[in-house]
Amino acid sequence: MSSLRSLRLRPRLGLGVLAGFLVAIPLTLLAFSVRAGWDPVRDVDRGVADGLHGVVAHESWAVAALKAIAIAFHPWVFRSAVLVLVLVLLSRVPTGWRGGRRSR
Repeated sequence: MSSLRSLRLRPRLGLGVLAGFLVAIPLTLLAFSVRAGWDPVRDVDRGVADGLHGVVAHESWAVAALKAIAIAFHPWVFRSAVLVLVLVLLSRVPTGWRGGRRSR
């Protein structure tokens, strides 16, 4: 039964790996071109940034919403959330639990 499952899984796994490579290659090339400061990429970036700034600058609600999003997604917010999660999970660990086994 398990060999049948692994045979059915192989084509999907191969397709996933292929899709990963097909996505990773263009993104890597784009990242390298951005880091190198390639002019066509810089021009597109500047054009998009200027266009969005022109749209948002005159809308106070959009500026307020974007500021709220910037605060909500600030790295320290995520760090604090992870710290709280770690503390909650540590508080739920049984007191006699050591080294992967529970002592009785």
